[in-house]
Amino acid sequence: MFKKSKVIFISVLMLLSGGLFVSAAQAAVQLESIRLFNGPYGLSFTLNGKPPYRIHQTGKREIMIAFRDITLPSRIRKIGSGAPLIRKISAKMRPDGTIIIYVTTTMDVKNVRTQWMSARNTLEIVLQPAVVYAKKSKKSMKYLTKKGASGKPGIGPRSMAKKTDIAPGDIKSSRFTKTARKGNAESIRYKSVKGAKPVELELDGGLDDLLGAVAGMQCAKDSNTIESALSYCEKEMWQDAAYILSSDLESNPDMECRDSALYLKAFCEFQTYFKIDKTKHVTLTELFNDALINDLKSPLRAYGLAAIAKIYADMGSTGGAIAYTDLILQNHKNYSGKPELLLDLGRVYKNKNKLDKARASFLEVIKVRPKTAYAMDARIDLGKTAYAAKNWDESQRFFSEVVRLNPHAVFEHQDILEFIGNSHYQQEEYTDARKALIKSYNFFPEKTNGDLILTRIADTYKDQDNSEKAAMMYYLVTGKYPSTDGFVISTMRLAALKGKSEMKQKNDLFDMVISDYGDHTMAKFAMLKLADLQNKITQHEKSIATIAEFKIRFPKALANEAAVIKQSAYRALYELYLKKKEYTRIMTRYEREKEIFEEFKDPAIFFTVSKAFLHGHLYDKASELLARTDLLYGRRDKPAELTYYLGLASQKAGKNELAEKHLTAYLRKNRNKSKASEAYFSRGIIYLAAKQYKRANKDFESALKRTKKNNSRAEIYLSMSKAYKGRKEYSMVAESLIKHLEIVNLDKTRYNEDIYLAYRELGGTYIQLNSYIKAAEAFSSALEIASNDVNPVDVRFSLGESYQKGNKMDMALRVYKKIIDSDDPFWKKLAEEKVRGIELEAKLRQS
Repeated sequence: MFKKSKVIFISVLMLLSGGLFVSAAQAAVQLESIRLFNGPYGLSFTLNGKPPYRIHQTGKREIMIAFRDITLPSRIRKIGSGAPLIRKISAKMRPDGTIIIYVTTTMDVKNVRTQWMSARNTLEIVLQPAVVYAKKSKKSMKYLTKKGASGKPGIGPRSMAKKTDIAPGDIKSSRFTKTARKGNAESIRYKSVKGAKPVELELDGGLDDLLGAVAGMQCAKDSNTIESALSYCEKEMWQDAAYILSSDLESNPDMECRDSALYLKAFCEFQTYFKIDKTKHVTLTELFNDALINDLKSPLRAYGLAAIAKIYADMGSTGGAIAYTDLILQNHKNYSGKPELLLDLGRVYKNKNKLDKARASFLEVIKVRPKTAYAMDARIDLGKTAYAAKNWDESQRFFSEVVRLNPHAVFEHQDILEFIGNSHYQQEEYTDARKALIKSYNFFPEKTNGDLILTRIADTYKDQDNSEKAAMMYYLVTGKYPSTDGFVISTMRLAALKGKSEMKQKNDLFDMVISDYGDHTMAKFAMLKLADLQNKITQHEKSIATIAEFKIRFPKALANEAAVIKQSAYRALYELYLKKKEYTRIMTRYEREKEIFEEFKDPAIFFTVSKAFLHGHLYDKASELLARTDLLYGRRDKPAELTYYLGLASQKAGKNELAEKHLTAYLRKNRNKSKASEAYFSRGIIYLAAKQYKRANKDFESALKRTKKNNSRAEIYLSMSKAYKGRKEYSMVAESLIKHLEIVNLDKTRYNEDIYLAYRELGGTYIQLNSYIKAAEAFSSALEIASNDVNPVDVRFSLGESYQKGNKMDMALRVYKKIIDSDDPFWKKLAEEKVRGIELEAKLRQS
C-alpha cells in the first residue's frame, strides 16, 4: 500500500521547501565565554572556532570588536570583573550575522593590544589606561600546592607567581601586538549597523555574580587564599579552589575574610556537584547555611539564599524555593542576580501548573532586564506558559519576538518553530502554521516527533480543503513513520478523505486500526448495534469508540441513531466515574472532549460533570455547568438538589450574594431533605465571611441538628469557633474547639495538620482568656503531632511564653533553650532575649 512513500517523501519536501535543507550543524561559530581581568586590564573572548574579526577604538572610552558569522548563545559564561576599568559590554547583531561588541571603560584608554590564541580559539585584548595607578605589592606570597591522585604536587594558579611593583599599563610582552585591524583576510564593515537588533550581553544577573562580588571586595586583594581560589575559579577548577579554601578554613579558624571564604567554598562545591549529583544537594544546602549563619549582615547573603532556592527547586521542594526567593525579593531589593532568581521562580510555578504566577514572574524578568539572555529565556518560557494555558495568540507573539530579537535561537531551542506553528494552527492561521512547521521539520529532521509535525502540516492542507496535498503528506507519514501516533492519525485522516468511489480503500485503511467489520456490506448497521450492546453491558468506552469510528467511516449515515447511542453512552460513563469518585478523570476528559458535549441536550450529563468540577474544587467551572444544567431543564421538573448545588458552587466561587439566594430558595422547601445540613452550613459560611456572626452561628446550629456525621460535625464546630471569635466570645471559642478536637481525635487516620491547627488556635484562645497553663497544654499537643512539613518554631515560642506568663519559669527556660539550639536565627534571637529576661528577673529577686 505504501510502496511509493520514498518517492513521495522526496518530491513533497522539495515542493514544500523549494529544495533547501538547513541543518543546525551548519550554524555559525558561537561565542562561548567572556573573561574580564585586571592584571593587566583587559578581556578575552573564547569561541568554538575562528571567525573573521576586526577591532577598532571608536572613542577614548569605547572599543569595538566586530565578529562575522557568529551567534550568541542563550547563556554566556562570564568570569572575572574587569574592575575598575571595564564599565559595560553591549552588542548589536546585524541581519547578515555580524555582531558588533562595544566595550565601554571608566577612564580613557591610551592603547589596545590584541592576540589571537589559536590553541584555545580565544581573542585576548589588553587595554592600557591613560591614567595608571600602580598596584600595591604584597609583603609576602604564599605558595599553596595540592597533591593529586598520582601523589605529585599540583600547579599553583597564575596569581601565585612571583610579583613585582608593575603598573597595569606598563606590560610589555611579545605576546601582544598593536591594535589588530583584521583578524582574517576578509574585511568587515563595522561602521554601517543600520537595521541592527540590539542585544545586551549578559554580564550579571545570576548566581555566578558571586565570583565578581567576591573579587571586588577588599578581601580578594588582601587575602592570598581568596585570590588563589578566584584564580582557580577563573579556570573552572572548582575542586582545587574548594580545597584551598577548606584547608585555610580548617587550619585557621580566625582567618581573615572568613565570610568570603565560606561563600566561595560553598559556590565551588555547588559548581562541582549541582548538575551531576543530586545526592549532594543536602550537603550543598548545609554549606550555604554555614555561610549565612556566620554573618547575618554579610553583603554576600543574597547569593547564599539564591543558591538554596535553586537547590530546593531542583529537588522539587516548591515551598522551600518560593520561601527563599521571597526572602531575597523582600530584603535584598538590589540583588544583582534578580533576573535569574525570577526566571527560576517562574519555572517553579510553571512546573506546578500555577500559570498566572509563572507568567507574572517571567514578565518581571523582562521588566528588570529587557535586553539580557535571561529576558530571552523568559520570553521562551512565556511562550510555553501561554501555550499551556491555551492562549495561542500570546504564545505565538512571545516566540515570534524571540526569533525577531535573535534569529539563531531556533537552533538552540528546537521546539520554538513547532510552538509557533501549532499556535498559528490553533487560531486557524493555516498558511502561517505550515510555514513554521516546515522549517521545524527541515531544520531538525531527526526530531523524535517528526511524525506528528508532518501530520500537522498535512492537517493545514486538509483544513484549507486542499485534499490532494493533505493526502500526499498523510501517505508520507504512514510510509516513513510506521507504528507511531502520526501513523494512526494519518491513517484515520486518509480514511476520512476517501470519497464514495473509494469505499474499498476506505475499508482497507480502517482495517489497519479495526479489522472486524471493514469488508462487511452491513458494517454501518453492525457497528451501531455493537455500540448499543456495548453500552448496555457497561462497556461505555468501547461504545463511544465504536461510534467515533462509525462517524469517521460513515459521516452522513444514521446520524440521529448514532447521536442517541453516543449521548446515552457518555451519560452512563460519566455517572460511573462519579460513582467511583474519579473526579479528575471526568474533568480531564470533559475538557478534552468539550466540543463533543456541544452536541448533547441531556441536562443529566452536564449535572454529572458539574458535580465532578465541584468536588475537584474548580468552582467557577462548576457554577457555569450547573447554570447550563438549569437552563437545559427549563420548565421541566428539575432535581431539588440542583438548587442546592447551584448555591454551593456559587459560595465556593466567592459569589456570595448569588449563593445565598440559591441556598435560601432550597431551604425554603427542603429543610428536612438530605442536603439541608450542608445548605445551612454553606449559608453560615457566607454569613461568617460577611462578619454576620450571629446569623452564621444560628445556621451552624441548624446544620448540627440535621447531621450525625462526625466529619460534618467537626467542621461545623470549627466554623462556629470562628464566629464566636469574631464576637470575641473566647470561652465559646474554646468550647467549640474542644468539641471539634474531641471528634477529630476519634479518627486516628485523620491528617495531623488539621488537628495541629486546631490545637494552635485553642492555645491562642486560652491566652486571650489568661488561662496560660491551658494554653501551654494546647500548644504542647500541637507540637506533638506537627508533621515534618510544618515548621512549629512559632508554636514552640508561644509555648514558652505561656509557661512564662503562667509562672512556670523552669519549663519556659527549657522551651526557649530548645529554640536556641535550633537553626532558625530569627526565633533563636528572640528566645535568647527571653532567657536573658528570665535570668535577670531571677537575679533581681535574689538581690
